[in-house]
Amino acid sequence: MLRTFITIFAAAFAMIAGAATAQQQGQPTELKATHGAWEVHCVTNKPDACYIGQIGNGGNGKPLVSVRIQRTPNLKGPNDQPIEAVIQIQAPLGVLLTAGVSLQIDSGEPGLAPYKFCTPQNCVVEEPVSAELIGRMKKGSSASMSVISALSGEKGQAILSLSGFTKAYNAL
Repeated sequence: MLRTFITIFAAAFAMIAGAATAQQQGQPTELKATHGAWEVHCVTNKPDACYIGQIGNGGNGKPLVSVRIQRTPNLKGPNDQPIEAVIQIQAPLGVLLTAGVSLQIDSGEPGLAPYKFCTPQNCVVEEPVSAELIGRMKKGSSASMSVISALSGEKGQAILSLSGFTKAYNAL
């Protein structure tokens, strides 16, 4: 059943792998640099509109999630708390929406991010990211992201390498 779940995710993910962040959808992007496992992409002719990203593969080696992080200078959250960046996680259709996406850096405490919306191609998490989380990602070696199948209830997990994260993030 898990194999079927991952196969469905892989097929759906193939349609979204090249999409840009929600703020940049419909605009062509260019690969500017690769640092370890992370790529720096910028909107064509807009060198200040960039994000870093990585595709996270499931246990079968096929794509399961797409992760993009974009800096948000001067953006403030509740109580004027600075928002360091925004993370976007794209998961294929068929996920259990109420479960959200679990994110764990190394062996740290996992966090949960809710899905914000679904398109005909995928379901999307968009959440502000604190400087503290960016710091943990810079110091970490891997990030685990888990989603739950709405059909089977089984967990699909992708392990993302944090190799090159610091250099890629600092390039934004």
